[in-house]
Amino acid sequence: MRTLTVGNRNKGRKTLAGNNKGFTLIELVVVIGLIVMMMGLTMPQIRSTLLSDGLKRTALRMVGLAKNLRDEAIREQKTYGLHLDMVRQQYWIGFSTMTEEEQLLARENARKLPQNVQILDVWF
Repeated sequence: MRTLTVGNRNKGRKTLAGNNKGFTLIELVVVIGLIVMMMGLTMPQIRSTLLSDGLKRTALRMVGLAKNLRDEAIREQKTYGLHLDMVRQQYWIGFSTMTEEEQLLARENARKLPQNVQILDVWF
C-alpha cells in the first residue's frame, strides 16, 4: 500500500530522489540574473568613486606607467626613464639611446599633471 508524506503535496509529482527539497533551475537562473544585474549597476559607480579623485587617478596612472616602462625595458633591453619636471609639473618618457632631437621632442610633448595635483618630491 502506498502512503503520502504530507497531505497532497506530492500527488502527481515524481522525483528521482523521492523528495522535493532544493531549487529548480529556473529559480537559480533568475536569482543569479538578478545578482548580475545589481552588480552591473553598482560596479561603475564604485569605479567612478575610486577614480574621481584627481590625485588617485594620477597616482594610478604613474604607477601603471612605471610598470609598463619596466616591462618594455626588459623586453627591448633598453634603459627607460620617467622624467619629471617639478617646476612645470610635467612628465615624459626617455630612453638611453635617444638623440638630443628626440629628447627635445619628448620634452616638448610632455604630459601635464592635472591642476589639482602637484609633485613636490620623489623617493625611489
